Amino acid sequence: MANALSAGLDQALAAMDTQATGNFDPLAAAGTGNFMPEQGMVKAEMEDERFDQIVREAISDAVMFIDSYVAPVRERASAYYEGAPFGDEEEGRSSLVMREVADVVDSVRPSLMRIFAGGDTVVDYEPTGPEDEESASQATDYVNFVFSQDNPGYQVTYNAVSDALIRKTGIFKWYPDRATDVTEESYSGLVNEQAMMLEQDPEVEVLEAEHLIEADEYGLAVDKIDMRIKRTRKSVRIRVESLPCEEFICSVDAIDEDNATLIGHRKMATVSELVAMGYPLELVTEYGGVGDAFDNNLERFQRNPALSRFDDDNSMDRAANRVLYVEAYIKIDKDVDGIAELRKVCTIGGNYKVVHEEMVTERPFALICPFPEPHTLIGSSLADKVMDIQRIKTSVMRNMMDSLAQSIHPRTAVIENQVNLDDVMNVETGAIIRMKQAGAVQPFNQPFVGQEAQGVLDYLDQIKTARTGVSQASRGLDAEALTSQSATGVAATVSASQDSVELIARNFAETGFKRLFKGLLKAIIQHQDKPRMIRLRGKWVEVDPRTWNAAMDARVNVALGRGTETQKLAMLMQVKGAQEQIVQALGPNNPLVGLGEYRNTLDQILTLAGFKDTSRFFKEVDEQKVAQMTQPKPDPAQILAQIEAQKAQVDMAIAKDKAALEWEKAKLQDDRERDKLDADIALRAAEIYGKYQTTVDVAQIKADIDRDREMMRQAQGAVRQQVLGQQPPMPAQPMVMPR
Repeated sequence: MANALSAGLDQALAAMDTQATGNFDPLAAAGTGNFMPEQGMVKAEMEDERFDQIVREAISDAVMFIDSYVAPVRERASAYYEGAPFGDEEEGRSSLVMREVADVVDSVRPSLMRIFAGGDTVVDYEPTGPEDEESASQATDYVNFVFSQDNPGYQVTYNAVSDALIRKTGIFKWYPDRATDVTEESYSGLVNEQAMMLEQDPEVEVLEAEHLIEADEYGLAVDKIDMRIKRTRKSVRIRVESLPCEEFICSVDAIDEDNATLIGHRKMATVSELVAMGYPLELVTEYGGVGDAFDNNLERFQRNPALSRFDDDNSMDRAANRVLYVEAYIKIDKDVDGIAELRKVCTIGGNYKVVHEEMVTERPFALICPFPEPHTLIGSSLADKVMDIQRIKTSVMRNMMDSLAQSIHPRTAVIENQVNLDDVMNVETGAIIRMKQAGAVQPFNQPFVGQEAQGVLDYLDQIKTARTGVSQASRGLDAEALTSQSATGVAATVSASQDSVELIARNFAETGFKRLFKGLLKAIIQHQDKPRMIRLRGKWVEVDPRTWNAAMDARVNVALGRGTETQKLAMLMQVKGAQEQIVQALGPNNPLVGLGEYRNTLDQILTLAGFKDTSRFFKEVDEQKVAQMTQPKPDPAQILAQIEAQKAQVDMAIAKDKAALEWEKAKLQDDRERDKLDADIALRAAEIYGKYQTTVDVAQIKADIDRDREMMRQAQGAVRQQVLGQQPPMPAQPMVMPR
């Protein structure tokens, strides 16, 4: 693979060397690319033939690695789990097969399923900032809804956990499913408004429409419409599935899902499925069915032996014929810039004909492994630790069973021609044996020696317990260990047996499940293009993931902890009592324990009791409502004082308004008196002039009066401002009265 990738860079490297020597040819360096003068560089791209060759070699290397090195071990583990014969059985001897692998796996699996499928939520999303608090809570509910409701989350988890325990790895894959649901509907008696609403619906195509004139209840003619429509509903749902182990491929240098040259999914898809995905039928027919060796994969037949008998690739229906389809994610430098990009490449047929490629940002796979190996993608399974023990115990038990059979049914010695052989071979109880002389039939009695092997079996059980942590005590079946006089000793025995299960659960949580739910969040944000109305926590809510932060971290709820469920329940009851005392002493809004924390304790108690949906018993805590309900009640005396203060403010405002009104009245009255005085002055001046022919200086008189009036007005204004509280009064000035 490395040689193929380096060969793909030869053209770009040669172009760079040519440029360094001064003989730079842009078109030669670009190959099939284009020269970009505005950037002074060449946008090169790898030739299609070279690209296809590198992809084929990378896929072939990955397939060889899986089928030659990994698959044989997984096949053997599956056979051991199913209790298949070893192939060395002898006729006439015991063919017993011990089931150590199945016993260990079946003991651990219920605990793991309770951990990962026992609650309402598998993960919680952690906000990256204050703005993400609300969206993180909604994302937690919605992504868990997608996993458990839109998908068979329990079954997917069960399959992946089982594959991991038996066959090294459980593989999750997620992808967007763009479904189109087409239905035909008929309506009759529609009015014009209803018909227009249907016609304007973008999902509706009107097939037939018939207008009828009908009489309503008042005998008036009404236009009614009968319609037949085709409704096309398009939706995007994120699907999650657990891949069969043999369908997953990876390069030999894979360290994890992100640091691998190639990682991919191969399967036998029908022609119909590929055509539905958008591939032309001619292309599928041309390249499909050539060298599809995966159709006869031995690991696939080991997982389902019936496929070897009933799997027929030569169906009479061409659409049902099956073609090898590979969806690979490979790091490759197609644009020849010296940096390998992640590309999704799809191929058809055993020769891996490339039919689609695009640049992507993520590989939609997540792997769980009970015992990961450092710097290796595929680690060890629980079956790997006990397969040799099953083999040895099977051999010991077979010998014990043979010894027991020989002691119960010993071999018989007869004197030839002195006994009836048919009578000797008749094993019926109490049957008669006819002999010509006494002693012609003698049994070869052999003692049972199986007791000597019991110590070997006990030693093998100790080894199994040390490797896996699975013992009779961990399953609650070891009477000797659990009838200890010391309760502490019993707790220590059970707690020690849980270490291995907790380690497996933590490995699952921090690797595959965490990656799976982070990938689901990103896929939902990327592909769900419109809001969706769903029922969460007993309420219908509209969820629009487009505004969420795709960088939120996922925290898996594995519910780990040492001790038995009884001990955990007792501890939770103590926590509950302490929380109640704090709330009673400090109130529900204290800085240590609130109603939200108290509800979480009740939720854990119900979960340990086996109740999955705890929302049926306790509602979610709304902190705002709690704050409103727990506000302290005001003191009646304080309320009265506030009312009196408000009343005084109102009275002051009324007094101000009244003073202002009186001022306006006085001003109007003053204006009327002034007009009257002006009229009197003019009249008196006219009378004096008529009687005495003397002219009166009316202007001077008015000026003196206006001066005095202005001084009085200023004094009154200062008083008004003092009454209204605007400013302190002005100092009084002496009035100068006219002479």
